[in-house]
Amino acid sequence: MNGQPIWSAAVLALLLMPALNAGAAGMPHIFSPGDPALADEVNENFEYAAPRNIINVNRVPGASDTVSGSLLLDALDPASLSAINGAPSASNQYLVRLAPGVFNIGGSAATLSPHVYIQGAGPGATRITGNGSNTVILANNSGVSDVTLAATGSATGAAPLRATSIANASVTNVEILVGGTGTSVQPGIAVSGASLLVRNSRILHNLSGNTQASLSIAGSNSVVNIDGLRIDMAGSSATTAYALEMITGSNNAINARNLRVVAHNNGGTLMGVRLGGSNPIVNLDQTRITLTGSATRDPLFVGSSTARINVNHSVLISGNGGASDHFLRLSDAGGIVRVGASQLGSTHYTHSAGASGVNVQCVYVYGANYTTGSCQGPLF
Repeated sequence: MNGQPIWSAAVLALLLMPALNAGAAGMPHIFSPGDPALADEVNENFEYAAPRNIINVNRVPGASDTVSGSLLLDALDPASLSAINGAPSASNQYLVRLAPGVFNIGGSAATLSPHVYIQGAGPGATRITGNGSNTVILANNSGVSDVTLAATGSATGAAPLRATSIANASVTNVEILVGGTGTSVQPGIAVSGASLLVRNSRILHNLSGNTQASLSIAGSNSVVNIDGLRIDMAGSSATTAYALEMITGSNNAINARNLRVVAHNNGGTLMGVRLGGSNPIVNLDQTRITLTGSATRDPLFVGSSTARINVNHSVLISGNGGASDHFLRLSDAGGIVRVGASQLGSTHYTHSAGASGVNVQCVYVYGANYTTGSCQGPLF
């Protein structure tokens, strides 16, 4: 990377020592410090030993986490990739493997190119952290897996993971840490005009400051498909906290299976799914949303007259399920909410003045003691 300190011959020799064993079958490529133009020099020793499109980014013994972060940024540089085996494409995809350890990229962002994928040694083992506006930025046909992502900066909108105006991106077995520093608005995953698949991942959100959202969707025509996601939110000072939110934009959709939301907030407002904008669509299957604390709690909140929500085989619990707890709150007229074969730990839904036109239908719903009921009345 430009600006990288000049490395001594002894250090470079140590880093490139595996190159002396180029005849060993299956030996991986090693990406070392230096200008991206050195990439082909570093890897030519392994031409016959390993696929050229698999790049290992190792930590430098004794060096700081920021040095490791610089290596990661160098490895993702389009010039580096082109020097190794040509520009990434559908027929020339790259996998960047990260060793265990912390990769601190500072105020930069680990920006993926199309057809480039990052894989770590597992959440908790490999960690990418930054203090800028974004930690990892996805591209078309890209992905990140088996890592922990963290954003430590205080900038408004700072996100560990961002997907903007892209398609076919994926997140698999990723742990996302969100701090909610000061009065900033910080999402865990920020999506705008993108299609994204999230699988077997977790968001840990420390609530504080202003409005917080673990998964935030803006813009238009976004589609987020979830197959296994746990969101843990806890705090005592967040003004408003959403696990999943689509407040603005149009024609955005969330399709979630095996979603778990466990949230506790002792102030402000706490919501599981918050809908706004035009034509938002949410489909929840095998989902459990549990909200506790002294905050105003709504597992589902509809603030759009054109919203569509379908809930099946799920559990929606607010507080203790008493008379003042609701599984659904409506603030705008219109829209359709359908709930089937689900446990509603809260007693009923409520609506603001003028929001009574929403079509709410419940079939085979039951309370905590498995007594059947309706959307409008107590379920115990």
